[in-house]
Amino acid sequence: EMLDALNSIEPAIAALAAVRGETEDWDRLEDLVDQSERLVDHPDDFNRLALLFHNAIADAAGNRVLQATLASLGQVQSTHYRDRGSAESARAAVDGHRRLLAVLRRGDAEVARDEMSKHMGAVRQQLQIG
Repeated sequence: EMLDALNSIEPAIAALAAVRGETEDWDRLEDLVDQSERLVDHPDDFNRLALLFHNAIADAAGNRVLQATLASLGQVQSTHYRDRGSAESARAAVDGHRRLLAVLRRGDAEVARDEMSKHMGAVRQQLQIG
């Protein structure tokens, strides 16, 4: 259910962020990806940064309702990711986050929507959820 909800809102968030985000937003995302890459073997720290990455995309989107919705799922996400995640899934997430960032920087809403959908599908597969 959690990933179903995320699959509904995160692509929309990414599409908005692509057209509303600014250089500072992308720099913040890049910093979060760099930090998380160094912590793939530390699940709690990695998960915190991965969630911050997604929340930072919501911040760039500038829609408070979507930000609040995503934030409300954070606790459930953290538990799932901690219980089912691994260094391998963390490395895959870092790669996905780098691809997302590249797409967001280009400013194409539909490509960002598609890339986020792919990322969420990969997360579902990596964590063997659903």
